[in-house]
Amino acid sequence: TREELIRLAFEHHDRRETERSYERLAGIDDPIARLRDVLAHELSDDEAVHEGWVIWGELERYALFHEAFRAAVADRSNRWVGMVAELVGAAQDAGRIDPDIDPVSAGLRLTCVVDTLGSHVMLGTVGRAEALREVDASLRDILHLGTRWER
Repeated sequence: TREELIRLAFEHHDRRETERSYERLAGIDDPIARLRDVLAHELSDDEAVHEGWVIWGELERYALFHEAFRAAVADRSNRWVGMVAELVGAAQDAGRIDPDIDPVSAGLRLTCVVDTLGSHVMLGTVGRAEALREVDASLRDILHLGTRWER
């Protein structure tokens, strides 16, 4: 079915892009820069990112009306939040951010910001530069970075 084709396309895209993300992150030493890279990449003009947003939008829409697709959407959402939470934890371990911040809560809030901004960027209601400024502001606010935040 069309729905199944979309699910399979997204799974393929997700595996490929997750691998690319980890490869990109391997070259970044600073834990906060790694975190920012993961978030900012979702707002880039990379063709694969655009493809992912389109497929994800279709999968999400089907999941609203077809329970069989909800598990795939929930799984990917949980892995996305988990990846960001892991990066927040690594920044805590490196002494770069407040150890009292809940990494899972911070991961959820940061991914919500990026997911919403990504939708706006895709629709053209927010420019990429403005979206990236909002990501930086969210990192500062959610991780309590204050003036210590440097790119």
